[in-house]
Amino acid sequence: MVLSSEAGAADLLSGAVILTRPRDIVATADALEAALSLTPAERRDRARRMRAAIGRMNAAEWLDRQLADALAVGGGSAPSSPRPVLPASPAQDTTP
Repeated sequence: MVLSSEAGAADLLSGAVILTRPRDIVATADALEAALSLTPAERRDRARRMRAAIGRMNAAEWLDRQLADALAVGGGSAPSSPRPVLPASPAQDTTP
């Protein structure tokens, strides 16, 4: 996988993907060439590392990280209490 170095997942997946600067056409072409030149074993290894990196963080952890980052950028601080658990939405009746 070729991924922009500016993508949110770049830090998480940096060891498994080929990073490139999206505004640099030559670097992007080089990254695509590198990705297409990977051996099947290298592709499998990178895919395994990508799955491992993604598997280390569940959706709630990802959301907490995003909110903390947004608060840090905005000059706020992370909430000290845990997020409330929202109830599941009831099924909508779709009968005519």
